[in-house]
Amino acid sequence: IGQFLALFIAVATQDDIVTALNLADEGYDSTMMQRAHPAATQRKWLIGITTLFLTGALGLAVTFCLVVTASEVVELMLNFTAIEFVSLLDNVAFILGKTGLLGLASKTKAREIEEKEYRVSKNR
Repeated sequence: IGQFLALFIAVATQDDIVTALNLADEGYDSTMMQRAHPAATQRKWLIGITTLFLTGALGLAVTFCLVVTASEVVELMLNFTAIEFVSLLDNVAFILGKTGLLGLASKTKAREIEEKEYRVSKNR
């Protein structure tokens, strides 16, 4: 039961895969991207989405391996907690940057990213 619960929580809290799939579904809008980020190209966008998806998938794969090989519930929960902590470090780094704890340049960029709005137009 503990293994099933850990796998369920791991899948439910995995947001990198969902974000990557949503971005891929929205597609690359060259006009909007060039206006918001002049150095952005479709290739860079695709590499970013692919990397995001792979980090989420690898995180789930590692979690699955640790959960399946755990022999005791305490060991399972410790391994699971450690993997979930590591998978959330990028969000923590963004929050630290936004608050200015990583320097003024990080604070400025994080706030700029947070305030940026993108309009997605489906051409379907």
